[in-house]
Amino acid sequence: MSNIVLHSEGTGAKARATRFRDLINPPVIRQWISGGKLYREQEERSSPRIELFLDLLYVGVVHQLAEAAVEAPTAAGIARFVLTFWPSWSVWEEARRYSNVSGTDDLVHRLWVLLGMLCILGYTANASAIPLSHESDAASAVAEAVGLVMRAEGVQGTEGIGGVVPEDLRAPVRAAAAFFLIIKATRAIVLFLYAYWLPKFRISQFLSGVAVVIPMLAYLPLIWVRSRRAQVGCAIAGILLDLMRVDMILYNVYGRYMMVKRRREVRRQIEAGELDPADAPDMSLSILRMVKLPDNLRIAAINIEHSIDRSGAFTVLVLGELVANLLYIAAPGEFGAGNKFGKASLGFMVAWALNYLYTLPSDTHIIRYTHALRRSWLTGILFNFFHWPLCASIVLAAAASNKMVNSYDIIEPGVKWFWAGGLGCAVLFLGLIDLLHGEQDKWNLARIPRILRFAFACVGAILLATFPLYAKSMDSIEMLGLAVGLTWAVLAVYVYGALPRWGATLPSDDEAEPVVIVTDLETGGGYEEHPHGPDDDYNSEHMHDDHPVSVHADPLKP
Repeated sequence: MSNIVLHSEGTGAKARATRFRDLINPPVIRQWISGGKLYREQEERSSPRIELFLDLLYVGVVHQLAEAAVEAPTAAGIARFVLTFWPSWSVWEEARRYSNVSGTDDLVHRLWVLLGMLCILGYTANASAIPLSHESDAASAVAEAVGLVMRAEGVQGTEGIGGVVPEDLRAPVRAAAAFFLIIKATRAIVLFLYAYWLPKFRISQFLSGVAVVIPMLAYLPLIWVRSRRAQVGCAIAGILLDLMRVDMILYNVYGRYMMVKRRREVRRQIEAGELDPADAPDMSLSILRMVKLPDNLRIAAINIEHSIDRSGAFTVLVLGELVANLLYIAAPGEFGAGNKFGKASLGFMVAWALNYLYTLPSDTHIIRYTHALRRSWLTGILFNFFHWPLCASIVLAAAASNKMVNSYDIIEPGVKWFWAGGLGCAVLFLGLIDLLHGEQDKWNLARIPRILRFAFACVGAILLATFPLYAKSMDSIEMLGLAVGLTWAVLAVYVYGALPRWGATLPSDDEAEPVVIVTDLETGGGYEEHPHGPDDDYNSEHMHDDHPVSVHADPLKP
């Protein structure tokens, strides 16, 4: 029997609004895990337009952080970019998770999105204005670590990160922290209200609220601390606490505690002769599987299809930012296929290759993968996390690309490093994301095994990230051409290497047994492969009549 149960709560057409209060929908959890089953909506989720609006505005606003970094292409500038990009990403991630799990797409939801965008606007404007140096000559450990290679190139500006920040220079930090804390506080309030309004989800929603509040406590001292080192320490602590997901840790600790108790009980029964060791249940637990939790605990879950769709659309928007920065207005002497046209065209080719690499795992005509979000809880978490450095690196490269196209002079060493490092990190994390997906074919079926394709991507990423070391005399068009050569080489290896090797026997579509990925909740999470007959056109959005568990459930009732 399948572990997926369909419910009808919140589905169907909405009645016409006749009163103001009809514009506000009741709180709802769209999908959840309970009693070893995944409860989800019957109907296919479509992305509300408010989400697309949020994504578009977010990409445009946070680009300001990269622009500020490129204006001061130093080690301190990249350190500021890394430390300030995550909080804005965290706000977008919370908005995406809210829309996925319990988004009502009503007036309140849209007003919250508006408030979030205003706060991100204020945050980025002030975070971009955080000074990189002041009267103190002390050096920050963070900037020193980031600038080791850059200083070898003669890049200046790594000084002045430590010490006490003058009062007038602390204002941008305070303002940025205040904007960030305001929007995060509203998210925590929403989660706590959901915990109050939805008793069946009280524990999970409360823990989710705690997971939002704890990182806020790390950012709160930024409003009054004066030491630059303390400010950097608070920012790093906030990022780490946000990444840890305290609610997931508590679930895992509690589940493992319950498993230890079950193991002791099984051992006692075996020693007392009440249980045959051959009949003892398997109590082993792979790190790739979540622990089993009590059946009466309802945990909100994400809609995988919606999450995949939103991640893909957002990454395409980020790549669009790279393309937008390559645009130029032809000046006298540049009409036709001039020098700037050549540089912009090369930049377009890089963006095209990155987009192809990102979408390649979803091309079932070439590759048969189990998506990382379906494979296990660990690969799902890493899939979402890796999009942060991927998008940050693309945004940074996009900001540098504008100077690459429009500059006639020798490019500053710092801009070279931003362009090269951004592309190198992007290729690396594209390879890591591809590695997270589960192969459905045998490892030796492809012409180039996936691990070797990833190794080649790592080599390409290293060459991209370090080419300012061996390209000191290159001008911008030569550097763009080198970037095209490396990214296209990686793409060629991935596309050609994924094809079946010569002489390989592939099962025909009529003979093959399709693989159905369903939640393996009896072990607390993860996914298992269940074969079905060739006529069962099954996917996670649809269930045939021969699956008896397609039942309706009310998420607000036991």
